[in-house]
Amino acid sequence: MHERPLTMNEIASLFDQGKVLEAFGVGTAVIVAPVGRIGWRGSDLVFPVYKEALGPIGKGMWTMITDIQTGKVEFDGWSVVCS
Repeated sequence: MHERPLTMNEIASLFDQGKVLEAFGVGTAVIVAPVGRIGWRGSDLVFPVYKEALGPIGKGMWTMITDIQTGKVEFDGWSVVCS
C-alpha cells in the first residue's frame, strides 16, 4: 500500500474501468469513514456499499489505527510517555 495524491480525472478513469473497490476518508476524529458517492462533471461516481459500511481496505485501516491508538500494536513515534 502507498499514499499519493490522486486527481479526480484519475479517480473517474479508475472507476470507469471497474478498478475502484471502495472509497473512504481518514481523519483524526472520524478515523476512517466510508464515501458512498462523489459528484463529478454532472454525474455521480457511486461506490460499492458494504454491509458493515467499510469495505475490506477501509476496515483494515480502521483496525490498524485503533489497534495503535489502544496500544494493541506498537508503532514507533505514535506517542510519548508523559511523567
